[in-house]
Amino acid sequence: MTARHGSYIDLLGVFRQYGNDVGRELFARVAFNIAISNTDDHLRNHAAFWDGYRLELTPAYDLSPMIRSGETASQAIAYSSDGERVSNLTALGKCAGEYGLTRAAGAEVIDRIVDTIRSQWDAAADVARLTQAERDALYGRQFLNPGSTR
Repeated sequence: MTARHGSYIDLLGVFRQYGNDVGRELFARVAFNIAISNTDDHLRNHAAFWDGYRLELTPAYDLSPMIRSGETASQAIAYSSDGERVSNLTALGKCAGEYGLTRAAGAEVIDRIVDTIRSQWDAAADVARLTQAERDALYGRQFLNPGSTR
């Protein structure tokens, strides 16, 4: 139940405390979650390996694009210290400094993710054997919803 009360900034603080600054990676994960409409991004969706000295962020898991009926959505946990949750990449970009990134570096991370989704969409949809109807239902709605990219 408490997994919804923390934030990405809290999680980053724990990693920094135990010797690993994963700011860029966490920022990229938030951006990817927003880009694919994974609004169920609670803290239990993140884990770490512990070697007795420092934490290492595990690979991402439990990514689940959620159905969006419109362009407005919110992340399950805040991605800024002031509690920002809106599922919007522009809003996230304004928080880049909290992750140890410049605004320009944050924009590069976001642009890379958006460009990768755009350029790899057809190949990924082919691997997933999506029908054209399924592709149309996902792309531009859950994946790169207009509300997330403005």
